Amino acid sequence: MQREAPPPANEPVANGAADRPASNPFSTRHVRPGAIPYFFPDGTTLETLVERLAASGWQGEVVGPHGSGKSTLLAALVPCIERTGRRVAIYRLHEGERRLPATPRDMHALAANDVVAVDGYEQLPGWRQWLLRRSCTRRGIGLLATTHAPTGLPLLWQTSVDLASLERVVAHALASQSRLEPAIGREEIAAALAAHPTNAREALFALYDAVERRRRDALPGEPLP
Repeated sequence: MQREAPPPANEPVANGAADRPASNPFSTRHVRPGAIPYFFPDGTTLETLVERLAASGWQGEVVGPHGSGKSTLLAALVPCIERTGRRVAIYRLHEGERRLPATPRDMHALAANDVVAVDGYEQLPGWRQWLLRRSCTRRGIGLLATTHAPTGLPLLWQTSVDLASLERVVAHALASQSRLEPAIGREEIAAALAAHPTNAREALFALYDAVERRRRDALPGEPLP
């Protein structure tokens, strides 16, 4: 289940400070999959992964713990796959969902060379995974999955969280913010990561809280939310 950042409606704004950001740089709208790039730790590129996916018959899985960037990587991969001329049908599964949110008509409309991308593939029971993979193979449709643990698809990428990558995410989130926004130092980022060593999403929520505390301290006359 995805956690949403607290709503920005009650964020304080200094009188006359028109260039103060309207929302916290670490709110969901700024750090959700698709809003930020995926930062590889070793120089790997999205194009490299697409080539790897093609070499495996357009079947593969991105494996990693909750909050480690799987959905972010999938969102970044989709346009790269589509540039090869393939359509991508994305299905996102959350906790407790045991089947694809797709109708038989949706599945029938898929054509050879399309790619089915399933975010949260581990939510499907094993027999549904097997049926989907068999159907895709028979029809020449690709299958790209994100999952917490290996399911038998070719491994495309293993996501993890490290300080250097998290620092790049933070820098990206802060890049468009006002110069009035307090800086987030390396020690603060490291502390957030230490509290959530495998979960970048929760580390970013911790930084959200840090920014809110600083804003309240800067505006002592404002009521606490």
